[in-house]
Amino acid sequence: MTLKMDGWPNPGGTALTSSIPTQAPNTLPTIPLHRSINLPGGELEVGEDEADGMKRLLDETLGRTDGGRNDWKIEDEVGNWWRPNFDPPRYPYIPPHVTKPKEQTKLFLVQLPERVLALSIIFIEAMFAVPKNFKLVAAPLFELYDNSNAYGPLISSLPMALSRFNFIYNGVM
Repeated sequence: MTLKMDGWPNPGGTALTSSIPTQAPNTLPTIPLHRSINLPGGELEVGEDEADGMKRLLDETLGRTDGGRNDWKIEDEVGNWWRPNFDPPRYPYIPPHVTKPKEQTKLFLVQLPERVLALSIIFIEAMFAVPKNFKLVAAPLFELYDNSNAYGPLISSLPMALSRFNFIYNGVM
């Protein structure tokens, strides 16, 4: 999840969503039609808590439309990126010549809500909605690694940021 902090010192927000399905971890970047690849998220309200803001933003962007409750689990902060001014480039550090950065983007690890269907086999699937003007892509980490031309520097840095975690899939390390 990415949480964007706009304006200094007032926080704002964006969201990086990393899912942990049954096979391997994936990121879920969204692609607005005719635009670049982004991570789900947005800006925090003034005075809003980061965890509550991320849940609100995820409900707004990927929340269920059937009235069901979303149970987003915000696990950990994975990274910080800074914009020294309102130009597009972000940096994983505050440049030395900048005293008041204009924007901070925080990346969070978020577990998608699960729903279990029991027939003869147990299936685990996430229930969420994607706006019609967006396309949701499940991008495996190996595709993101060192691929900043396709995904940009922020999203392509996720495999390195997530390398500090030990993911366990179906009981296998």
